[in-house]
Amino acid sequence: MDFLKRLKQTGMPIREIRRYSQLRAQGNTTIDERLNLLKVQEERLQQQAQQTQDYLDFIHHKMAVYQQMKTAESSDNAH
Repeated sequence: MDFLKRLKQTGMPIREIRRYSQLRAQGNTTIDERLNLLKVQEERLQQQAQQTQDYLDFIHHKMAVYQQMKTAESSDNAH
């Protein structure tokens, strides 16, 4: 049950969690199918992580630009 809760926390769709649960109840002959479900979710999470990293990169770039502007403004005011 804890594992199924974890799958939900990863954002796995409910229908896929249900499918995973059904496969698990069928025993070890369904391991390949369960692995496939986990691989699909892993890909989703990796895409989300990349998107989050892209957002962070954008924010870091803007912060660097603003820091440069502040530095330039400070040196202009010093003269």
